[in-house]
Amino acid sequence: MYEAYLSKKHDSHNTIHNILKKLFYLIAWGNKSGIDIDSILLTGEMIEPKQVNAFGAWLTQRGKLHADGTISPIAINGILDVVSQAFRWFADQYVSFSGSASEREIHIKMYKDSIKERFSEQCEKSRKKNSSR
Repeated sequence: MYEAYLSKKHDSHNTIHNILKKLFYLIAWGNKSGIDIDSILLTGEMIEPKQVNAFGAWLTQRGKLHADGTISPIAINGILDVVSQAFRWFADQYVSFSGSASEREIHIKMYKDSIKERFSEQCEKSRKKNSSR
């Protein structure tokens, strides 16, 4: 379903593949942590701040321990951005709220702003290499 949305949004198969590849990190973390990511996304349930923090920490740690080399801070930030966008898209589709249409819009906007902020807080600071050494 999300892939179909991405296909309408992006012309490039490679772009879609790269986005889905980044989302795999979320699924892998959820499986390892015993968190049903599919259920959270498909019910429009709010991901908890501690879960976002744990995912960010897991990505950072995985970046340090990855056997094929480290995952750069830029790559980690890209993963966090893609995951944040996916949560916000699923919120638009599945968050339910018993109220008027305008109340629902306000509720969803607040939810999406919260998701964006939570994932932004996990972003890694990338340091530029000092070429004068």
